[in-house]
Amino acid sequence: MPDEFINIAEESGIILEIGRWVIYKAINQLSVWQRHNPSLHMSINLSAVQLADTQLIDCIKNALTKHAIDASCIEFELTETALLENNDTSKNMMKELSQLGCKIALDDFGTGFSSVSHLQNFPINTVKIDKSLMLASSTIKTLSLIRGLSLMLHSLNLEIVAEGIETEEALNLCQHLDIHRIQGYYISKPIDVKTMEARYFK
Repeated sequence: MPDEFINIAEESGIILEIGRWVIYKAINQLSVWQRHNPSLHMSINLSAVQLADTQLIDCIKNALTKHAIDASCIEFELTETALLENNDTSKNMMKELSQLGCKIALDDFGTGFSSVSHLQNFPINTVKIDKSLMLASSTIKTLSLIRGLSLMLHSLNLEIVAEGIETEEALNLCQHLDIHRIQGYYISKPIDVKTMEARYFK
């Protein structure tokens, strides 16, 4: 399972090398897809361990330069757990990513260690509402929470992404709340590169 694999990779330290490879491959793939649609962007997950990688910024810079990709087309997704670990290190790395021109997304917002202070203390551009909230959006209490989160995030001029969109009702809710982006099985299950290109670039 991915979670088990990532934990082992982080504990062994090999996550740093894997992470740099993923960044390079993702930016390379974006450069290919932008030939079909120059407006495309790419989101890439970063783990807490990667935020302490002293080679991370150079890796990103080199990949962006080699593939002629504007930094603003890349968004790095971080969980709130990553923000809590090595707070100063995380903050400094996020500041460097932001200065480079990359976007930063806070993943899984609304559960666990969620804190409004993270939106103040870190250079965050995008907030992703956790799928567990969207999947329970039919309940009155959860619906009220989603509405409240949406209003707050809009007031902070943050980009909002709703995860776990699996029904037309959830899609309609996102449209009603003016949520900027959505992801979930209602749109598509994960697909490989060949399927992606056959479906969207022909």
